[in-house]
Amino acid sequence: MSSLKGVLYVRLVSLGVAIVIIVLVFALILVGLGFLIWSLYLYLATILSPPSAALVSGLLIIVVSLCLVLCVKIMMTRTISRKSASADLLSTWLQNYPMETLLATIAAGLLVGVSSELRRSIAESAIWLLKQNTSLKEPADKAKETSF
Repeated sequence: MSSLKGVLYVRLVSLGVAIVIIVLVFALILVGLGFLIWSLYLYLATILSPPSAALVSGLLIIVVSLCLVLCVKIMMTRTISRKSASADLLSTWLQNYPMETLLATIAAGLLVGVSSELRRSIAESAIWLLKQNTSLKEPADKAKETSF
């Protein structure tokens, strides 16, 4: 009976130590995020006015939080509507690489928000791709039918 108490005691102590370590890790993560947000604010304050920098950094944190909540919701429900083969491929990729998708989305949003030249390049590329896709979908017979 005493060996059972010893084993139980050892397991409870190790569980307590694990909980303390997890709490410390979460505290350190929060401190790190606080420093990250504060450094973002300080950087933005050199570019924008301090109230605007606070607004932008706060909105960015809210957007990142909403994206994380959305990722968790998608991962928990595992129900993504599949409408086509490309949507099926995209949803499979999103399910297999959620962290990479989130980081790429955040990076792309920041780059597009900062650089007007990048926005113009993306718009020109999208127009070029749309022109390429529409020219491929037109059948040759349709061009022969319309005579001018």
